Amino acid sequence: MRGMRAITREEVKRVLKDTFSLREKALLTIGFSTGFRISELLSIRIKDVLVFVGPGQRMVSTGSLTVKASNTKTGQGRTMKLNSLARNASLAFAKELLENGSTKDAPLFQSRKRDAYGEPKAISRQRAWEILKQLFNAVEILGNVGTHSLRKTFAMNIYNFTKSIEMVRSALGHASLDTTYRYLDLDYQIIAEAIEKFDQEWI
Repeated sequence: MRGMRAITREEVKRVLKDTFSLREKALLTIGFSTGFRISELLSIRIKDVLVFVGPGQRMVSTGSLTVKASNTKTGQGRTMKLNSLARNASLAFAKELLENGSTKDAPLFQSRKRDAYGEPKAISRQRAWEILKQLFNAVEILGNVGTHSLRKTFAMNIYNFTKSIEMVRSALGHASLDTTYRYLDLDYQIIAEAIEKFDQEWI
């Protein structure tokens, strides 16, 4: 979403520390870990985040997430590795849903609404925005933040680690570098990090 900002590393730590719902923890960590668009996140099914292994059919994380081409803006499927926080959060949430009667084919982020076959629908993009705004507001992460902040934060993390616009372009699935240049809010991030360093020096 135009104008929406990434959130800083300290803000990420703050919101994750104060988020206790398994659903909300999974939404945050998968978003921060993969950089998927909100429509892509909401297309994820329970079966996408876990596999059954061994004689006892033990549930373990898939370790990565794939979004089908039909669920992407560009028409190209994407697979992204999950970090440990996202693996643990998504697996715990998927287990909870299965224990409460969901099927493996059900949406991971499901609403109370049902489709024509009586199966749960995914929450709407508006509902996801409301959930994230509530989480951010609760820990005083203010300004123009919302669903797209997850993707922008992912992009900034990739850039800060690699210092490569091309790597960010590849990770986001952009067709051109021009799109990625416009996407990164480098000025805001540099200012935010400078302010945090001031804080460290004054303590």
